[in-house]
Amino acid sequence: MLAKQWISEYVEGLGNDASHLSKRRLVQEARLREFRFAGLRRWYVPEIIGALPILLHVALLLFGVGLIDFFWKLDNGTSIIILVFISIIYCLYVTSVALPSFFPDSPYRTPLSHLLSNLMRTVAALFNPSMRKDDYEQDPSNLNYLARNKLRHGFTANGALLEAERSEVEKEGRELDRQFLLRLKGTARSDTLADWADLELETLDANEANRRNGGQDVPIPNTGGLGLQIGSTSPKEP
Repeated sequence: MLAKQWISEYVEGLGNDASHLSKRRLVQEARLREFRFAGLRRWYVPEIIGALPILLHVALLLFGVGLIDFFWKLDNGTSIIILVFISIIYCLYVTSVALPSFFPDSPYRTPLSHLLSNLMRTVAALFNPSMRKDDYEQDPSNLNYLARNKLRHGFTANGALLEAERSEVEKEGRELDRQFLLRLKGTARSDTLADWADLELETLDANEANRRNGGQDVPIPNTGGLGLQIGSTSPKEP
């Protein structure tokens, strides 16, 4: 409830429809929004809001422990069943939290997943001999300071997971393009859009063949009557 009040105060006085505002008013609102956004980051509001679900999960765990302790005094059989049930649930929960740290495409992300990934990155940075050697060569008298900076940087909100995701997307870029175009071609309701996807696929295949043969990408053709151009940001209706 308190976090909702913070967000409500953040958007207070900021117009949602910029089309009816003057240029001066737009500049004022842009500055005000940037000022408030900097305040959110400076006072760790995103991190605080992200920690709230973690506190809820901890509360549920403590409730389960208390429930087991209560039934243990009354009926051992019932308490064992509850213990097994809660253990399975939390094993699945811990697994889902840890999966994004090892598989960047995992959708089971929570604030705790970001924290775990950042912690793993921080430990790797602090105990990586090559990184420590480079820091020492740059400033032999300030290694402890550099190590503390690594620790602080390692806990940057959402840093490790987003970096891993961007790296994976960059590496698999051409295959992702192909998958997207195939899906678009198969699901498009417009013939124009389907034709655009088909032409893009042909261009991708031609470019891939040229790369294997050491050649250059094929020129971007004009699609004439379709009103499309390969490589454009979006197809245009005729």
